[in-house]
Order: sequence, then C-alpha cells, then structure tokens
Amino acid sequence: MLDNKNLIEILNIEGNEVAVSRQGINNCMVNLTQMAKPYGNSKRPQFWLALKSTQEYLAYRAKKFNEEFEFGECGKNSCFTLDETYGGQIIVRKGNSSKYESGTWCTDFHIALDFALWLDPVRKDIVYDHFIKFLTGRNVGTLVNTRILPAPKHREGFRKLEAILRRYTSLANLKEIAKRHNVTLHHVKDVLSGNSVSNPVLQSVIDIAKENKNKGITFPDWRIRKKGIDYGQTAFDFEPQDIVELNAKED
Repeated sequence: MLDNKNLIEILNIEGNEVAVSRQGINNCMVNLTQMAKPYGNSKRPQFWLALKSTQEYLAYRAKKFNEEFEFGECGKNSCFTLDETYGGQIIVRKGNSSKYESGTWCTDFHIALDFALWLDPVRKDIVYDHFIKFLTGRNVGTLVNTRILPAPKHREGFRKLEAILRRYTSLANLKEIAKRHNVTLHHVKDVLSGNSVSNPVLQSVIDIAKENKNKGITFPDWRIRKKGIDYGQTAFDFEPQDIVELNAKED
C-alpha cells in the first residue's frame, strides 16, 4: 500500500519539474528550490525569505492559524522571529531520501504563488493555472462550468487501458483508492478517464485491477448503473423485442 503522507509527485511547469506533495484534497507542499531553478542563484528561496514583505506575509498566515505565534518587531528591511519555519510553513530538507527531496519547501501552494510572483510577476498566472490543474484535474477555464466544458485528455491512446481497467474495477474499489490517497472520488474517476494525471492513483487502480483479474472477477461498467439498476437491461426486460444498447449513461 502506498503511503500518501510522504508521497512525492512531479508538477511540470513549462518544462521545469517541481516536486509537490498533496496535503489533503485542495492543497499541496511545494519545493521552492526547484521552482526557482530556471532563474539562477539570484532567485534562491533564502533571498525571498529575507525580504520584509515575505516575513510579514508568513507571519500573518502563521498568526491566522495559531494566535499564540510570536512575531518580533520589524525594522526597515526585515523582521525578527524566533521561529524561522513560521509555524511550520517553511521546511528545509537536506539530502534526498525515498520519502522526500531536498530543498526549501512550503506547506501551502498559496505561499508558492507568492514566491512565483517574486520570481517572475509575468508568469505568476501560468504557475497558478498549473497548480489548479494539478489539484482539481481540470483546466482553469473549465471551472466556470465543468458539465459543459470537460477537461482535455492528457494521454494519447488511453482509451484501451481505460476500458480494461473499468472491466476489472468496481466503484467500491475506486472509493477505496480515494480514501487511501486522501483525494476525492471525483479525482480518481478523472485519473481513470484520462482527464487528470496522477501516477500513484493510476498505479493503485492498475494493482487492484490485476488482483481482480487474477481472481477471475469482472464488473459491469459502474457508469451505466445507479443504485444497482441497469437501465439498458431494465428496458430490455420491458420490451425484449427491441434492440437495446447497454451503454447508456446518466445525464
């Protein structure tokens, strides 16, 4: 079983690979060091953290989540604090391991957006769009009306694998995977349909499908069922003389 607590995924921002780690459904930790890599040594995270505006922003966030957080007086260029992590919002990891990658991390993608603004104000919106797509599995433009504007497919030729996986996985299996990775069932469905990319989630679907296949277990497509009722079969029971397609979908 995968350990979602320290699960590292890679977010590709215009060719720059940035390590992220999901924190619940709508948030993620971000490796700021990797975000800054295209900008050279002058844009390292420690320079951003030394700014008075950054310190005030992180102190404000820390105080918002913990009223007991103590923040010292601010001078002209910087502020004083005994807690350089700002309540655990900034984490410096040294040395790579199987559980994490080295670098300066932030524990909230909103902090990463503030960092992106400092890196390059022009590209902040691009970075924001990538985070939203990663967290929701959808393009920002589709969030206005996702029923009419479904997200684009990310994988060429994914349909064959999707059909196989659906045959050997049930809706209960997908719910189990969502709980295991601490994501929504909707996200797991998007990964299965190719609307969202998450290799750990997809690997869990594949593993369960293999287990069921080895046991000789198959399932009807859960998309055509509602509370155990097969629309096509029910229609056939009423009017067997008609040819009924058994792939009807819910509206």
